[in-house]
Amino acid sequence: MNMNAGKHALRQTVLCVLVLLSVLAIPMNAAAFDDTLVLTQDFQEAIVKDAWHKGDLDYTQSLLDSALAKYPESAMLWDIQAGVELKRKNFEKAAEAGERALKISPIPSRHTNLGWIYQQNKQYTRAVMHYNPGSGLKLIN
Repeated sequence: MNMNAGKHALRQTVLCVLVLLSVLAIPMNAAAFDDTLVLTQDFQEAIVKDAWHKGDLDYTQSLLDSALAKYPESAMLWDIQAGVELKRKNFEKAAEAGERALKISPIPSRHTNLGWIYQQNKQYTRAVMHYNPGSGLKLIN
């Protein structure tokens, strides 16, 4: 089985488990997951992502706290943390989380996300630096 097929199979399994749990209406919280199951990084990321997409910021944050303690090098989790902080208008914390994600995995979309965060916080020079990372612009303190 190649790596992509394995990840696809894992995602399918995660989705099936999530559907089964929602159908059974089993109450779930971050503490219950931590105490009773050993979750893989992919599985825990999927659970956090699902909570994020449902829009429950408090539940997402509780899952993030647990997941980031175990997987601090997950760029996806830091992206979601940045999103939670942005929704709460905590721009500095959003920028910190976004910078952390970018450092772990420097892809163009993370620069765009950071540009948006800095723009919302009226830090326009930083925003432009991320919207156009190849420009050579540098901040002068």
